[in-house]
Amino acid sequence: MKTSNTDWQAGRLLITDIGPQKLKVVHALRKALNLPLAGALSFVASLPVCVGEDFRLRLRPLERELQATGATVIFQPAGPALETLRLNMPIGIEALIACVKAGQGTELYYSLYSTHDGSIQVGDVLYVVGSDDDEAAVLTGDYREFACMGEHFQSVVELAVQQKPDASDDEIIRALNHYLEHDDFLDME
Repeated sequence: MKTSNTDWQAGRLLITDIGPQKLKVVHALRKALNLPLAGALSFVASLPVCVGEDFRLRLRPLERELQATGATVIFQPAGPALETLRLNMPIGIEALIACVKAGQGTELYYSLYSTHDGSIQVGDVLYVVGSDDDEAAVLTGDYREFACMGEHFQSVVELAVQQKPDASDDEIIRALNHYLEHDDFLDME
């Protein structure tokens, strides 16, 4: 199933109306939220009620399950949608970091190309190509310089966030450049 930018919209899933099948809704919430029966009943006692906060893509199965019970469910966005990490497309470094933080790209094998040689900088735009299609970046005319392999980029971002959950884009870019120069991860603590 192909994803869109709205799939990577962060937000909250709200039940606004329980519908005619309250027990089915309560059962779905017990299962999804791991609540005891009394907890699920009190949870839906005063609507609207938030049943999840995440990216829309991850909330969609619960949304569909609740709608199937007859409940009225809405998704309330909490900010702009993330770009979607795709092959053969340019993407800003900050957007790429956000995509990796959100879990995008784990199934892709890609390489990143830049318009310049040397360190990656805030504001840079990188070109994402399949790891087996290095000529795709060169054919664009602008992105001729190999920046790094996608799996290395993913590893640096994931480790930086694991070590320091509130790591800024600047700190992650510094960690990436450290890795690219020294073939070693930067300690973010």
